Amino acid sequence: MRGLSEALDLAYLRHGVRVACIEPFCVDTPMLDVDAPSGQNYRAAVQAQEILAVEDVASAIWDAVHGEALHYPVGASPSQIISEIGPRFETERARLRQAYGLQPPAPRPRPAS
Repeated sequence: MRGLSEALDLAYLRHGVRVACIEPFCVDTPMLDVDAPSGQNYRAAVQAQEILAVEDVASAIWDAVHGEALHYPVGASPSQIISEIGPRFETERARLRQAYGLQPPAPRPRPAS
């Protein structure tokens, strides 16, 4: 999904369309408490990873829509976020912005909670 969203973002940048990819690992929803066919509880199976609140994902979506934060796994460790493609993608994005004379969108303030 990340590669597809990055490709779409670059392809539609000249039209002013942005594509973002939010990749939460595990979100605290009622589905976590359902028993798997093996009899194991999903929540117990993911206890080694961070279980995110729905608000964490909503906050990441807000940042992606209203700011420059794009294509990052929500709740992941920094080692999972850093990759070889990240810097190349941002460089290509900046090059296309300059080529099309586009300015990055100004970040918008978050609504009060």
